[in-house]
Amino acid sequence: MAPPNREEDLNLPATVTSGNEVWNDVSCKVWLPRKHGERPIIFLYPTGPYAHLLGQAPPPYRLRAELTQLNGTKVTVRADEVWFDDARTRSFGAARDETVIQATPIDLRVTRRRDAETRTSSVAARTLYHLTRCPPIRAASLLQASYTGEEKLRERWTFDFVLTPATTLTFERIYKHEQRDDEQIQWTELIARKHHDLPAEALETIDQETLGQLDDLLALVAVASHYRSACVSVHTTTDDLDQFSVYRGNITIPSRDQEADPVDAPIDRSEFDPFLRAAYDAFVATGPHELLRHALYLVGSQVERTLESEFTALYAALETILLWYRQSHLIERIIEDDTVWDTLKRDTRAYLKAHPLLAGNSSEQKQRREWIAGKLGELRRVPFQAAFRRFCKDYDVHLDDLWPLFNTDKDDVSLTEIRNRIVHGSVFDRQHSQALIGAKQHMRWVVERVLIAVLRWPLDRTHLTPAYLADTMTAVAELATDRATLRRPATGDTVARAAEGDAATE
Repeated sequence: MAPPNREEDLNLPATVTSGNEVWNDVSCKVWLPRKHGERPIIFLYPTGPYAHLLGQAPPPYRLRAELTQLNGTKVTVRADEVWFDDARTRSFGAARDETVIQATPIDLRVTRRRDAETRTSSVAARTLYHLTRCPPIRAASLLQASYTGEEKLRERWTFDFVLTPATTLTFERIYKHEQRDDEQIQWTELIARKHHDLPAEALETIDQETLGQLDDLLALVAVASHYRSACVSVHTTTDDLDQFSVYRGNITIPSRDQEADPVDAPIDRSEFDPFLRAAYDAFVATGPHELLRHALYLVGSQVERTLESEFTALYAALETILLWYRQSHLIERIIEDDTVWDTLKRDTRAYLKAHPLLAGNSSEQKQRREWIAGKLGELRRVPFQAAFRRFCKDYDVHLDDLWPLFNTDKDDVSLTEIRNRIVHGSVFDRQHSQALIGAKQHMRWVVERVLIAVLRWPLDRTHLTPAYLADTMTAVAELATDRATLRRPATGDTVARAAEGDAATE
């Protein structure tokens, strides 16, 4: 356990709490991120007879620290959720111990307010949303070096996006510098800039609305480009020279190894900007609905998963979209009235009890009736397959060229059948692995076509058309072979096939 190999950004006394336990005047060193892919790091150095108990209290911890600098600027550091990565205590003798704790804050906030005699009620502010790398958003800067070594900004390309009539973000690429030993390191980073007026007392208020809208926009970027980006921190500066920074520790930072693949992505680069504007407006017009937001994040997520878990995540996204459709079109239940449904359940139970195959008071017959009765609730819901076919008709979605979502005969292995086998623990052996990769690709195309339709974007302006997929994607050419492979049982596969059309929501 060692702090970063550079001088800390902040060194100040802090108050750390856990429940009713309080530790005052804890020496606190903070290293703020220099690059967007880094996290804030805190080292705590508690002293006193009970210092060793700080690392033993139940997490998470809260941290508060304040310091007034020589120029009169008041620095405040706050975090309501802090987790300890490591805590060590070593003894230097009977009278002296040293405790060192490395901590990670989930919601670190740093405020710098200058010493001012008067403040206006409202002040002009600039908020920068710092993003991880995102090639699909075309913002760039070009520096030009003179013969003296001086560098000047020659040209800048920005991308303006209207989130709401009152909020416009300007995406741009900025240059960052860092002195390391005898050399200066230079790199670029992507930011989104917003100019706005801010009440002076609201400096430390996080604009969750704009931050959420930016997250939604980045989710659409990930779906359209297969490249995920994230907003990792927010920095606000006012004309009074006050500053407020928020570091988001509750998000997953995308891998630096991501590669933008314009061939595989649903939206071509030439269509990306108009798609993003139209799709965002269509998404907002839905509410924006939380179910659709969840589906976007499931499809756009680039976290590493196993083949099976990625398949089920894509299927879950499809179910989530269909649940939104069911609710918005009032086709979630076959019988809406609770009283009518209770009557039908009661009559069905009586029928089951009187049926010759189930009648009798033996424990075995009672158990059978109870098991069947436990499935009655599923009969109230509109079947997944019926609801999906109605959705495809309403949104003019065609999937005939892709791996069938539902079985066409008793020996078929549809995408739904594959999903059921996975969640019910069926075995896929080595001979199935390549076919399962193809099935997963078809599952993604099904979900992406459905999302494109919900976002009201023409299919013929995407890379999801039957002609494009047939010309460029191996999974289309190998469809018949992969389906035949999965029809053959795996060694040791004893899991019964689920009923046709079953899904997790059924």
